[in-house]
Amino acid sequence: MKSVLSVFFLLMFSSQFYAQVKSDKVDLIELVNDLIITQKTDDNLKQVWWIPEEYWDVALNDSKYSNVEIQNEIKNILKDYIVVSVVDVDIKLYGGLKSNDIAISFSNIDGEKFAPMEQDEGNEELFTLLEMIKPTMKNMLGQFGEKMNFYVFKNIDDNGNIIAGPYQKGEITINVNKEDFNYKLPLGSLVEKKTCPFDKELLNGNWDYCPWHGKKLIEKTN
Repeated sequence: MKSVLSVFFLLMFSSQFYAQVKSDKVDLIELVNDLIITQKTDDNLKQVWWIPEEYWDVALNDSKYSNVEIQNEIKNILKDYIVVSVVDVDIKLYGGLKSNDIAISFSNIDGEKFAPMEQDEGNEELFTLLEMIKPTMKNMLGQFGEKMNFYVFKNIDDNGNIIAGPYQKGEITINVNKEDFNYKLPLGSLVEKKTCPFDKELLNGNWDYCPWHGKKLIEKTN
């Protein structure tokens, strides 16, 4: 578990703040940017980081810290679960951060709402792993790391179907303290980019037209 913890932590935080490598098909930085949503209102800051299984596939493939054995162990721990990191703080005078209590729910593309799991409901190793990294988050990220909270949701329904995945078509919502954080799917970082016929710029594969030139984007053909 110790080696898994080390790689798990490095993957999460090196990819969020420092990673520069690209996988063959998915840009890790673009993927992380798609997965993290921040909303600031007056002195309140909320940040949601949805961490689906596909994130781990990309991060593990890009990481120099991992190997096949550790990859399989991490993926087995995280299998069938959705992990969400949430911060909800009020920014106080002189930069202090005051945590707020968090009420969270997860809605799939059909609008069905799910509550987070309790520790005695799910994979014990996963909850243990998340608990173990909290002190390290504080040491590395200071107040912000201390305020990060992890929530776990089931990602397989009673019929064996995936509840939410970044390749689905539609929109999922994570609600934190009555504020919606919406993810339009499929995520742009996971879709083949399209080309603007005017200047040949590669653009978001979810777009149909270039927002600058109004030209219909060209899909890649093999």
